[in-house]
Amino acid sequence: MTVELLRGVVADLAASASALAVLGAELDSRISGKPIHPDLRPHVDEILDQLGARDALEGVSPQELEPVLTEIRHFSLLDGELLANPEREPGWTYYDREVLETGGRLTEGFGEVLPRIAPELADLAARLVGPDGRFLDVGTGVGRLSIAIARRWPALRVVGIDRWAPSLERARANVAAAGLEGRIELREQSGEDIPDEESFDLAWLPAPFMPPDVLWRTVQRVHRALRPGGWLLFATAKPGTDLRAALLRFRVATWGGGPTPLDEVERQLAGAGFTELRVLPGPPRDFKMIVAARRAPSTT
Repeated sequence: MTVELLRGVVADLAASASALAVLGAELDSRISGKPIHPDLRPHVDEILDQLGARDALEGVSPQELEPVLTEIRHFSLLDGELLANPEREPGWTYYDREVLETGGRLTEGFGEVLPRIAPELADLAARLVGPDGRFLDVGTGVGRLSIAIARRWPALRVVGIDRWAPSLERARANVAAAGLEGRIELREQSGEDIPDEESFDLAWLPAPFMPPDVLWRTVQRVHRALRPGGWLLFATAKPGTDLRAALLRFRVATWGGGPTPLDEVERQLAGAGFTELRVLPGPPRDFKMIVAARRAPSTT
């Protein structure tokens, strides 16, 4: 009886996984223009109707669909890696180019979100367009966020750091392809080892990829690296008690991160000297939340 119950769980989850693959194929078709085989088309349409996805897709541009497809592909790749290597040690130590690149593509969407956030954070918007504005991208990965930010603010100079050499190899190629080598500096460096002082107006820090001890030491370094009045955007996993939240906590653990409850985040940021802490609004179903915190402006 226990095995039969387990088979039922597997059947339900397999249906969900297959439905996600069908939805991904539909998104790919709409983005690339490659048609789904006519023998499969009616079955795809039936599944999309069952999901309630066909109405949701109406009027959505291929550009808007791309990050959704990237998310499906990225997490499918990670799930495949987990099935193939369950003994793998936690940490962002992937070699597969597609895993690295799809992960980077997920982060570059923040380049479109930041222009909506910046005007709410004191003088940050003015700093980003200024002639000496600087952005620190902690855990830059393949450099996609750095590239997106540099393109959005043409005068801004960017420093991207990462400790994983295979990611940085891809980042250098991506930055060169974007023609931004003169404005984006890439360093193979841990966040704990940031040497800069009062150098940046904005820093991005993705907590899910850092063990807590490394994370909080990095927060202290980032505070020192920010100019007075500069801002930290601290991305962390949303809390919750349902299956989705449990899966997210598991995902963060596979990346090498640890739990960062909001009260602990606020305590650690305040302890590092940050002020004006606030949780920024975001999409309800987004897996992350962003805490903004400011290095106090100079009083002189």
